[in-house]
Amino acid sequence: MDDFIFYALLVGISFYVGWYAREFIASLRVKGILKSETIEEASKINAIIELKDNMIFMYDKETNTYIGHAEKFLDLENQLKDKFPDKTFAVSHEDMLKLMK
Repeated sequence: MDDFIFYALLVGISFYVGWYAREFIASLRVKGILKSETIEEASKINAIIELKDNMIFMYDKETNTYIGHAEKFLDLENQLKDKFPDKTFAVSHEDMLKLMK
């Protein structure tokens, strides 16, 4: 009987510590994500995505200038990384949903 109580307490304490450790780690991850999402305005380009003939075209939202195109989003992403290594592109949620269809 003493072993049962010992193991029950051990499981309870382990659950309690694990639960709060998970909460703590999750809050650290969220803080890290929020910190990394604060992008300097100088390095951010707001963009628009258009789909035409199975091609993805990206344009600068403010100036409507052409940025790049590709058949697949990953190809476009790699092309933009090479073309604009220090820039971050911001696309609206609606434009990202276009790519999911």
